[in-house]
Amino acid sequence: MAFLRIRDLRKSFGDLVAVDGVSLAVEEGHTLALLGPSGCGKTTILRCLAGLETADAGAIEIAGKPVFDHDAGINLVPEQRELGIVFQSYAVWPHMTVAENVGFPLKVRRVARAEAEKRTARVLDMVGLANASGKPATALSGAAPGAAERCAARRCCRFMALTDGLDRSGRSCDIVGVGAVGN
Repeated sequence: MAFLRIRDLRKSFGDLVAVDGVSLAVEEGHTLALLGPSGCGKTTILRCLAGLETADAGAIEIAGKPVFDHDAGINLVPEQRELGIVFQSYAVWPHMTVAENVGFPLKVRRVARAEAEKRTARVLDMVGLANASGKPATALSGAAPGAAERCAARRCCRFMALTDGLDRSGRSCDIVGVGAVGN
Protein backbone atom coordinates (compact mmCIF):
# COMPACT_ATOMS: atom_id res chain seq x y z
CA MET A 1 0.00 0.00 0.00
CA ALA A 2 1.25 3.48 -0.85
CA PHE A 3 2.00 5.86 2.03
CA LEU A 4 1.26 8.81 -0.25
CA ARG A 5 -1.17 8.64 -3.15
CA ILE A 6 -2.19 11.49 -5.46
CA ARG A 7 -4.86 10.79 -8.08
CA ASP A 8 -5.76 13.04 -11.03
CA LEU A 9 -4.73 16.24 -9.21
CA ARG A 10 -5.60 19.46 -11.01
CA LYS A 11 -5.01 23.05 -9.92
CA SER A 12 -5.53 26.22 -11.93
CA PHE A 13 -4.91 29.86 -11.18
CA GLY A 14 -7.33 31.68 -13.43
CA ASP A 15 -6.55 30.58 -16.99
CA LEU A 16 -3.18 29.12 -16.00
CA VAL A 17 -3.28 25.36 -15.41
CA ALA A 18 -0.46 24.76 -12.92
CA VAL A 19 -1.12 21.04 -12.33
CA ASP A 20 -3.04 18.96 -14.85
CA GLY A 21 -4.06 15.42 -13.93
CA VAL A 22 -1.03 14.42 -11.84
CA SER A 23 -1.18 10.92 -10.34
CA LEU A 24 1.54 9.25 -8.28
CA ALA A 25 2.10 6.86 -5.42
CA VAL A 26 5.03 6.70 -3.01
CA GLU A 27 5.62 3.64 -0.86
CA GLU A 28 6.69 4.07 2.77
CA GLY A 29 10.45 4.47 3.05
CA HIS A 30 10.85 5.77 -0.51
CA THR A 31 11.70 9.25 -1.72
CA LEU A 32 10.07 11.16 -4.54
CA ALA A 33 11.87 14.04 -6.25
CA LEU A 34 9.79 16.44 -8.30
CA LEU A 35 12.12 17.91 -10.89
CA GLY A 36 11.46 20.54 -13.47
CA PRO A 37 11.86 24.15 -14.50
CA SER A 38 10.43 27.07 -12.60
CA GLY A 39 6.67 27.30 -13.00
CA CYS A 40 6.02 23.66 -13.92
CA GLY A 41 3.88 22.91 -10.83
CA LYS A 42 6.30 21.31 -8.32
CA THR A 43 5.52 23.71 -5.50
CA THR A 44 1.80 23.75 -6.35
CA ILE A 45 1.69 19.96 -5.94
CA LEU A 46 3.40 20.25 -2.53
CA ARG A 47 1.11 23.08 -1.45
CA CYS A 48 -1.94 20.98 -2.41
CA LEU A 49 -0.47 18.00 -0.56
CA ALA A 50 0.05 20.10 2.58
CA GLY A 51 -3.39 21.73 2.31
CA LEU A 52 -2.05 25.22 1.64
CA GLU A 53 -3.81 25.25 -1.74
CA THR A 54 -7.12 23.62 -2.62
CA ALA A 55 -6.97 21.62 -5.81
CA ASP A 56 -9.72 21.94 -8.40
CA ALA A 57 -9.99 18.18 -8.88
CA GLY A 58 -8.46 14.90 -7.76
CA ALA A 59 -7.69 13.14 -4.51
CA ILE A 60 -4.83 12.88 -2.01
CA GLU A 61 -4.28 10.16 0.62
CA ILE A 62 -1.60 10.15 3.31
CA ALA A 63 -1.02 6.88 5.19
CA GLY A 64 -4.26 5.52 3.75
CA LYS A 65 -6.26 8.50 5.07
CA PRO A 66 -8.06 10.71 2.54
CA VAL A 67 -6.97 14.31 3.16
CA PHE A 68 -8.43 15.72 -0.06
CA ASP A 69 -11.04 14.34 -2.41
CA HIS A 70 -12.78 16.87 -4.60
CA ASP A 71 -15.63 14.55 -5.60
CA ALA A 72 -16.32 13.41 -2.02
CA GLY A 73 -16.04 16.94 -0.59
CA ILE A 74 -13.06 16.07 1.67
CA ASN A 75 -10.51 18.82 2.30
CA LEU A 76 -8.71 18.54 5.64
CA VAL A 77 -7.03 21.69 6.92
CA PRO A 78 -3.20 21.63 7.00
CA GLU A 79 -2.89 20.83 10.71
CA GLN A 80 -5.12 17.75 10.29
CA ARG A 81 -2.87 16.36 7.56
CA GLU A 82 0.04 15.82 9.96
CA LEU A 83 2.53 16.78 7.26
CA GLY A 84 5.32 19.33 7.25
CA ILE A 85 6.76 21.44 4.47
CA VAL A 86 9.95 23.48 4.34
CA PHE A 87 9.93 26.41 1.97
CA GLN A 88 12.87 27.78 0.06
CA SER A 89 13.53 30.36 2.80
CA TYR A 90 13.62 27.54 5.44
CA ALA A 91 11.48 29.59 7.90
CA VAL A 92 13.86 28.97 10.82
CA TRP A 93 12.62 31.11 13.71
CA PRO A 94 15.46 33.46 14.73
CA HIS A 95 14.28 33.98 18.34
CA MET A 96 14.58 30.24 19.13
CA THR A 97 17.53 27.94 19.60
CA VAL A 98 18.19 25.16 17.11
CA ALA A 99 16.64 22.62 19.51
CA GLU A 100 13.57 24.83 20.10
CA ASN A 101 13.07 25.14 16.32
CA VAL A 102 13.31 21.40 15.79
CA GLY A 103 11.18 20.53 18.83
CA PHE A 104 8.45 23.11 18.20
CA PRO A 105 5.94 20.71 16.56
CA LEU A 106 6.17 18.49 19.65
CA LYS A 107 5.54 21.46 21.95
CA VAL A 108 2.47 22.45 19.93
CA ARG A 109 1.17 18.88 20.19
CA ARG A 110 1.83 18.91 23.96
CA VAL A 111 4.24 15.99 23.94
CA ALA A 112 5.70 15.53 27.43
CA ARG A 113 8.82 17.67 27.88
CA ALA A 114 11.20 14.75 28.58
CA GLU A 115 9.94 12.83 25.53
CA ALA A 116 10.14 15.95 23.33
CA GLU A 117 13.71 16.63 24.45
CA LYS A 118 14.66 13.00 23.80
CA ARG A 119 13.18 13.01 20.28
CA THR A 120 14.68 16.41 19.49
CA ALA A 121 18.15 15.33 20.63
CA ARG A 122 17.95 12.12 18.59
CA VAL A 123 16.88 13.97 15.44
CA LEU A 124 19.56 16.65 15.86
CA ASP A 125 22.14 13.91 16.23
CA MET A 126 20.84 12.18 13.08
CA VAL A 127 21.36 15.30 10.98
CA GLY A 128 24.68 16.33 12.52
CA LEU A 129 23.42 19.29 14.52
CA ALA A 130 23.67 17.90 18.07
CA ASN A 131 26.50 20.26 18.97
CA ALA A 132 24.41 23.26 17.83
CA SER A 133 21.26 22.43 19.84
CA GLY A 134 21.63 25.29 22.33
CA LYS A 135 22.80 27.85 19.79
CA PRO A 136 20.51 30.51 18.35
CA ALA A 137 19.03 29.37 15.04
CA THR A 138 20.57 32.44 13.42
CA ALA A 139 24.01 30.94 14.17
CA LEU A 140 23.29 28.28 11.53
CA SER A 141 23.39 30.73 8.67
CA GLY A 142 26.70 30.12 6.93
CA ALA A 143 27.99 27.99 9.83
CA ALA A 144 27.92 24.71 7.96
CA PRO A 145 26.61 23.92 4.50
CA GLY A 146 22.96 22.91 4.74
CA ALA A 147 22.65 23.47 8.52
CA ALA A 148 19.64 25.81 8.33
CA GLU A 149 17.98 23.48 5.82
CA ARG A 150 18.50 20.47 8.10
CA CYS A 151 17.10 22.36 11.09
CA ALA A 152 13.98 23.42 9.19
CA ALA A 153 13.58 19.98 7.62
CA ARG A 154 13.65 18.22 10.97
CA ARG A 155 11.19 20.71 12.44
CA CYS A 156 8.69 19.91 9.74
CA CYS A 157 8.76 16.16 10.34
CA ARG A 158 5.37 14.86 11.33
CA PHE A 159 5.77 14.42 15.07
CA MET A 160 9.42 13.97 14.13
CA ALA A 161 8.58 10.38 13.31
CA LEU A 162 6.99 9.86 9.91
CA THR A 163 7.10 12.36 7.08
CA ASP A 164 8.93 15.36 5.74
CA GLY A 165 8.36 17.51 2.69
CA LEU A 166 11.04 19.80 1.38
CA ASP A 167 10.52 22.56 -1.14
CA ARG A 168 13.84 23.42 -2.71
CA SER A 169 12.36 25.22 -5.72
CA GLY A 170 15.32 27.59 -5.76
CA ARG A 171 17.26 24.61 -7.07
CA SER A 172 14.37 23.44 -9.28
CA CYS A 173 13.86 20.42 -7.07
CA ASP A 174 11.07 19.58 -4.64
CA ILE A 175 11.56 16.54 -2.47
CA VAL A 176 9.03 14.61 -0.46
CA GLY A 177 10.56 11.93 1.75
CA VAL A 178 8.14 9.35 3.02
CA GLY A 179 9.01 6.91 5.75
CA ALA A 180 10.23 6.45 9.26
CA VAL A 181 12.60 9.03 10.67
CA GLY A 182 12.72 7.18 13.99
CA ASN A 183 10.77 7.17 17.21
